[in-house]
Amino acid sequence: MLLRAHQDAADINFFFEARKSSIDILYTTIFGGFPQDYDRILNFNEYWESILRDFPSGVDELVGKIIESHDDASLVPFLIADTFYSWPATIAKKYNILIVSFWTEPALVFSIDYHLDLLRANGHFPSKGVESISSKDLMSYLQAVDITTVIHQIVLKAFDQVTREEVAKKIKRLMSGETSNLLRHEMKKMRSTVQNALADDGSTQRNFDQFLKDLRDEL
Repeated sequence: MLLRAHQDAADINFFFEARKSSIDILYTTIFGGFPQDYDRILNFNEYWESILRDFPSGVDELVGKIIESHDDASLVPFLIADTFYSWPATIAKKYNILIVSFWTEPALVFSIDYHLDLLRANGHFPSKGVESISSKDLMSYLQAVDITTVIHQIVLKAFDQVTREEVAKKIKRLMSGETSNLLRHEMKKMRSTVQNALADDGSTQRNFDQFLKDLRDEL
């Protein structure tokens, strides 16, 4: 999580390199309602309450404008959002577009959060830790005694939209026949790419050497 907003973010094109490769990526920013020097960590609860309550309307408005401005039937609009944001599904449903839930943490964290209902039902959450696992080894929101905070609302709400049938279906598809073979093939290609990049004469070494050269030139 960023401590504060970036300075002069409007003057930065995050996709500059991608666009040089003829990939047409456009982006915009949405005002979150706080000044640039606003400390999100110091005001954690206030910030996330605003993200849950106020920020969705800005996203809703932007998505609506994008859809209205594109009448190309060959384009398939979809919305990608962090799983912890519970409101994108409502916006996607409003405009009848696909929603992609983007999980950014380890699979173990997903599994624990996905089963929070069982942990609560069996008295394991809130957790004081067990002999083999200290509470400090768990995510911070599982250590808290008070589970009515904003962050707990975010976590619990995020997984309401994930059904067991949906997870089982995707796992079955991932591990079956053609999809499984394709995944293995792509993983082998990726491993080969990474190995080549890390080789003594690979792109990583060349880029690092170029970085050092540019740095020396600047100094």
